[in-house]
Amino acid sequence: MANRSLLNRSRCLLQEGQLLRRCSSYHENRGQGQPLEERLKEMGNRSFWDNFYQQRTLEHGHFDWFMKYESIQSHLADVISKMGARSNSRAHNVIDIGCGTSSLAHHIAKEYKNWNVFCVDFSRVALDQLKRSQMDNSCIHQKNFSNVEYLVADGFSVPFRDSMFDLVFEKGTVDSLLKTPALSPKAPDFIVEVVRLLNEDGIYCQFSDEDPELRLPLLERAKHMLGNLGQQEVSVGFKEISPNSSLQYFLYHLDVRR
Repeated sequence: MANRSLLNRSRCLLQEGQLLRRCSSYHENRGQGQPLEERLKEMGNRSFWDNFYQQRTLEHGHFDWFMKYESIQSHLADVISKMGARSNSRAHNVIDIGCGTSSLAHHIAKEYKNWNVFCVDFSRVALDQLKRSQMDNSCIHQKNFSNVEYLVADGFSVPFRDSMFDLVFEKGTVDSLLKTPALSPKAPDFIVEVVRLLNEDGIYCQFSDEDPELRLPLLERAKHMLGNLGQQEVSVGFKEISPNSSLQYFLYHLDVRR
């Protein structure tokens, strides 16, 4: 048991280092000389992400945490197929919480033109960059984006009605919360807020590099909280979606049946 705990802690430290390296363009200017703990604390501040996206996206366009759309396309298609089997052919509502400047929502909007796709982030800089990217991206023509809306909002209190969405997804949002000391204890509250948004057959997807031994207890804790709130049936699961043998990524899902 002690060896497993040590292994889990080592994985946590490795993932924290990976997350900070992904923010390297920002830390090259502001993070030098700071202890790891101090830099992680900054991630709870809106200004951290505003500065990060200001520097990163102006030079490089879309910034996709973990994997690009092409690497997860087939896995997401499986989720969407499952979602479609539960409901009729009506237009679906889909939301990416903590979208940053990821291209994921844009690709979904392109492939499912009758769906309503919402991009939510608490960084206005990120959303402004994302809006501009749809104008500049030569691969996805602007006319395909009448079904995308953008909203600056806190993921702990998303201003949409209960049961509005068929699919909620996020790529790295919970990972960021868990690495931020002030926000880590609130991660289950974030998940409860997400489930509030799901309709009676809704699905919540997390894309993450966190090991199941670490992530599943969090999802089970949120599931227990939902049970106390009267949620009748919630199931939790995951699958590995690593694009190659040197990297480990996972798709975690929480399915709601009311």
